[in-house]
Amino acid sequence: MCTAAISRLFEPTRVIPPPFTVPRLIVTYSRIVFSSPTSVSVGSPPYFRSCGDTPTALTGAAERLRDSFAAGGGAGNRFHAEVRVGFTYDNNVKVLPQPSNDPLANAIRLQDSTSPGEFVSLTLSYDWLRYGNWESTIGYQYFQTFVNDFRDFDVMDQVGTLGATYRGAIEKGPLTGARYLVGGQYVFDNQWLGGDQFLQRNTGTLFATVQWNSGGNSFWQPTNVTTPILRFQGKNFTNVTRFPIPPSDNRDANNYMVGLSHTFYWSGDRHWFRVGYQWDEDVAQGRNWDYRGNRVLAGAQYTLPWWSTRASYSMDVHFANYLHANTLFPVINPGTVKRSDIEQVHIFAVEQPLPFLLRREGGGTRAPLTLRTEYQVGVTSSDIAIYKYNRNVVSISISYQY
Repeated sequence: MCTAAISRLFEPTRVIPPPFTVPRLIVTYSRIVFSSPTSVSVGSPPYFRSCGDTPTALTGAAERLRDSFAAGGGAGNRFHAEVRVGFTYDNNVKVLPQPSNDPLANAIRLQDSTSPGEFVSLTLSYDWLRYGNWESTIGYQYFQTFVNDFRDFDVMDQVGTLGATYRGAIEKGPLTGARYLVGGQYVFDNQWLGGDQFLQRNTGTLFATVQWNSGGNSFWQPTNVTTPILRFQGKNFTNVTRFPIPPSDNRDANNYMVGLSHTFYWSGDRHWFRVGYQWDEDVAQGRNWDYRGNRVLAGAQYTLPWWSTRASYSMDVHFANYLHANTLFPVINPGTVKRSDIEQVHIFAVEQPLPFLLRREGGGTRAPLTLRTEYQVGVTSSDIAIYKYNRNVVSISISYQY
């Protein structure tokens, strides 16, 4: 399937950050999604995702595509569904390293690694419990990528979720009028790479969200929303390389993460800006994969005054400091370098609701068809050359939400 050298590039330490928003729960595949901060109701485009997965370098781009949409529907609906199809172009499918003085990195980096592709997804969720301020949702997603020139790098993911929230308002004291939401979610996902079982993850997340005010009508008075999050994730990898893996390179791990974000909203959720921070740690079976990390998050969206076109940008910079000298790399002097990575992911996106199959809901009109164009820029630097790589993925997709 892959060479032994390429197998070293299977990087399982990355955590997809939540874009963080509120309030009300729509649980889908691997995250929690909330609607507009100014109306406590299900529906509207989702901008909050948590229970981040810890994707690998090979599958991370596919998982970010998977998470760029969520099942949604009209206000009051218990059942939500989304069907999505798209096309991609990836300039580094195999995650080959950048030029360096490392003989192994230079030996493999000149392989062909660009390919067009396609992807499909089906997302389903059902609000099985609505009792007073309590709500619970069960969800499922099937996601599949097709890498036309390298079918060994096709990704298939099946994800199940169960989540619950409680929402309320503060009626006394200095915070009178603030609204809050607390909840939790369990996620199980099963991932295949090139038709082989690759990764299973169990994720538990606790979160809270406070909407401090109901502003947003002027630039100087936005709606302010704060979200803390606590997450545990267990990861179990399957060796798809068909080569023996030494115990020091066993990537099975438990990941612990705590984070905080703040989001400013204007005009409901048409425009927003967010900043966030996360600390996480991987406690791995193999000493090569133990790390502690710091993540800085930022993002913004602006909705154009015509055609409801949404333009957005998100930035995720993860600083991962590994705790032990790597026993395998660099190949000319193994056991001498503690790996330290800086991974940057920048996502530029434009979403255009399409004026077809419009639905009348809640006294308004909703466009269930959305066209999305996205450009992912990934830049990873590392003290070990074989883990230093760049990756750019362009995609265009269309989705139908019910």
